[in-house]
Amino acid sequence: DKVYQVDDSNATKVEPTVSNTVRVLTKEELEKRKKTCTEHFFTDYAWYEPEEDYVRKKQWTRQKIAKFYLKNKEVDLKLMFASGYPGDDMEVWVYLSDKIIYKNERCTQGDFHITIKKEDLGNEEWLEFTVKTSKLWKPSESSGSLDDRELGVCLCDAMWLYDVNQKL
Repeated sequence: DKVYQVDDSNATKVEPTVSNTVRVLTKEELEKRKKTCTEHFFTDYAWYEPEEDYVRKKQWTRQKIAKFYLKNKEVDLKLMFASGYPGDDMEVWVYLSDKIIYKNERCTQGDFHITIKKEDLGNEEWLEFTVKTSKLWKPSESSGSLDDRELGVCLCDAMWLYDVNQKL
């Protein structure tokens, strides 16, 4: 496993702790997942298992840096995220490859959406997204919940926005 310090500078090796590490997919693991994935979506190790509540399916980040991959359908894309963080001092960044596509310096509870035009997606078969948060939080410490996991933000949906006149 490779362990890197979480910040926006060049990654350097550090001692592993839950809050500041990322286990990344090796190049071999990434290529294998791209070839064998039967869905249009997969994540790296920095996400909890998907869960469903009465409203929607979602998947929380478990580390400050988390990657997910979508098969490029070459149409506009809408990503829907949610935050349950109780304060207003968590920063969130979302990158497509190495280009920042979203930044919020005061992410609070609620949903946020990102729409990406097909021209900005590029022509790679798989799109690599990176979600970074400045901190993690525990629902058990803020709401009386029994959920003791460290969370960042959650990905709720990725919708391809097809033109109704477009041939599929």
